[in-house]
This record gives sequence, structure tokens and C-alpha cells, in this order.
Amino acid sequence: YTIEFDTKPFGMNWTPTEDGKNLWVSAIASKSQAAIKGVVPGSMLIALNGVDIKDMGAQTIFDKSASCGLPLRITFRRPAGIDVPNNKDECNPEVVNKCVALLKDPDNWELNDKQKEDICKKQGANAAEIAAAVFLANYIIENSNRQPDIHETENAHSGTVMGYPGPSNSDFPSQPNTTYSTHSDLDDAKSTDPSDLPDVPNSKSSYVFCRRFFVLFFIFVIGLFLQMVLMEMMWMIWKQDLQN
Repeated sequence: YTIEFDTKPFGMNWTPTEDGKNLWVSAIASKSQAAIKGVVPGSMLIALNGVDIKDMGAQTIFDKSASCGLPLRITFRRPAGIDVPNNKDECNPEVVNKCVALLKDPDNWELNDKQKEDICKKQGANAAEIAAAVFLANYIIENSNRQPDIHETENAHSGTVMGYPGPSNSDFPSQPNTTYSTHSDLDDAKSTDPSDLPDVPNSKSSYVFCRRFFVLFFIFVIGLFLQMVLMEMMWMIWKQDLQN
């Protein structure tokens, strides 16, 4: 299906596919242009202004979309088994995450997409939410089958659940091969070698310097005062001699 965008931002987030060859719609902002015009979460970008972009590479597709003017016609390939919603349904991340939590249960791994859609419908999900939930659940299940040991280890330690990322106003996709570190500045402070720390002025040395400075300044002022007194006395003596 093709949708024409007249203005920016479009109101959707694009994420590179696992192989890095394409971009897919990972999130749609509520009441955005993309939501109003019926973009389905989980759809893959396949053409820009009628020019095929499939398998060109996520970064290349992003660059081409950024260089195109407006209006921009984007052709999407919707997730299998999901029709484009005619009522322009909005996508609620909470509903999507609720559906994904059910679909990723090992007991539901063997269900086909139609059965998964039925489970989502029982949760009150609309067509857009069903599309996103089925797409994300299939992605999780596929990766779990490929690397069961890694996922089991991660779940055992962190207890994290991959879910729908939620609406975003950004039209810029996550950059391919980009990773996000959980390393914090606090960790850097704890692990820094004391010898690598910058030199910090010693407070005792600063105090000694300031005390010496004020002593010298006081001596200078006293000397200046005595010099003025001496000059005044000499002037008075000279003046008295003139009068005599």
C-alpha cells in the first residue's frame, strides 16, 4: 500500500531489519500524520516515489528518504495477514505489549498468524495493534529459536521483555550497527586509576600562598605610609628653614 506525506514530521520510527538491508516501521506516534493516514506498524518500506528501494541497505534507504522533497509517496509492504485499517486505527503501545506478552509464551509458539490475531482480538486490540503485536512476537520467537541459550541467559539475569517501543515523533531510523551502552559515568568514576586523575591544587598550599601575599602587601602599605610621613617631615623642615 502507498501513502503520500505532505509535511514533516511523518510521525513514525524506522528501524533496520536484522540483516541491515531494509527499514521497517517500529512505532507510530499517536494522532500523527502516519497514524491518521493508516500506516501499519511492522510494515516494511519498499519504494519511494515509485522507485524500488528493497534490499538497498538501511542507511541508503534513509539517505534517499531524507533527500526526497515533499510530497513524498512511500510504498509499504504490510505484515503478512494484516490488511490496512480503513478506520485509521491508532496504535496503543500498552495494548501491543500486552498482546506480545501472551504471544511470546512458549505454549503459543506453534500458532499460526490467524490464531495469534484471534488472541490479540480477545485483548481488545484493533487492526494496527494486532499487526504490531504479531510482527514483534514472530521476531522474538524467531530469535529465540536461533539463539535459545543466549535468550535464556539474558532472561534469567535481567528479566527484561522485548516489547513495542511506543510512539515516537522521530522520522529518523536507528542507525545500522548502532549499539547503546548501559555503562554509566558513575562506573567510569569507580574504575578510574587515581594516577590518571587530573592534578588538583592542594588547599594547604593555597592557604600558605594567600597568607604570604597578604603579609607582603601589608608590609608594602606600611612602607609606603612611612615614606609619605618622612617626606612630609622633610617638607616642613625645609619650609621652616626658608622662613628663617
